[in-house]
Amino acid sequence: PAFSVCEPMAHYSLHNSIGEASVNQEPRIPLTLWNVLCTFGESVQRRSKRQKNNLCADIGRKQLRFVSTALLIIVITCSTAFTAQSLGPAVYLGGGIDLSVIPRQFRSGWDDGVGGGVGLGIGLSRYIEVGVSFRHSIFESDADGMLEHFNIVKLPAGTVYDISGGRFRSYELTADLRVSPRLSTHEIPFRMYFVGSVGIGRKNISAATLTATLDGVTLIKVVPESNETGAALGCGLGADYSLSSRFGLWFEFTYYGLVVSDKATAYFPIRAGLRFGLGR
Repeated sequence: PAFSVCEPMAHYSLHNSIGEASVNQEPRIPLTLWNVLCTFGESVQRRSKRQKNNLCADIGRKQLRFVSTALLIIVITCSTAFTAQSLGPAVYLGGGIDLSVIPRQFRSGWDDGVGGGVGLGIGLSRYIEVGVSFRHSIFESDADGMLEHFNIVKLPAGTVYDISGGRFRSYELTADLRVSPRLSTHEIPFRMYFVGSVGIGRKNISAATLTATLDGVTLIKVVPESNETGAALGCGLGADYSLSSRFGLWFEFTYYGLVVSDKATAYFPIRAGLRFGLGR
């Protein structure tokens, strides 16, 4: 008898909730003690459900705060562990040859150069090293290909000429990033790495003098010294071999460019040198 009284109430409420009109709609149930008890029970269930939802929301917020705190602790712990595994600071000294690449005037008007530099690197982890470097390159002028520097396409046949000066120098101060499977140590001495650099560069071309003689007539033309400053960009590959816990050898093949007013001057440095560890 109890179920026969409560079930019509649920059926009646369902039709009202979906807004359906029915010809055979159940008649309104008289207010009885049992109906009052059923209604009170449903009210208690709804209130308990809302309290449960609020409790779940509070638990969810607490879990979120716990997870966030745990992640922060993990990040700090890993960062500390990676720093503890690093080799500390190291000084890089080296030099080599520089192959002129672009533009064509640079490639034809100057011979391949020589260069050197010094850098400081700090291992942040077993895989990443950051640092700063200063590099300097020198390219000597080529008399046979430097006429374009004087805005001369071709000299008349039989002209005897000589070009002096015109030395090309470049200076770069960059921040460097080396990424490798691991930093080399005395136990694992060899590593390969990718290197990228970004910074500021300056190129200087000293004053150049052209002396041309034809049929006893001598012509002298001078191009004054020029200086330009722009962005220095570089990327390449390198290798490192540890000789001991503090000393090692390194080799790099990179591509460097100096961008000034949307015009780039680029060269390939092939360099090697020594690494001196300053850490433990």
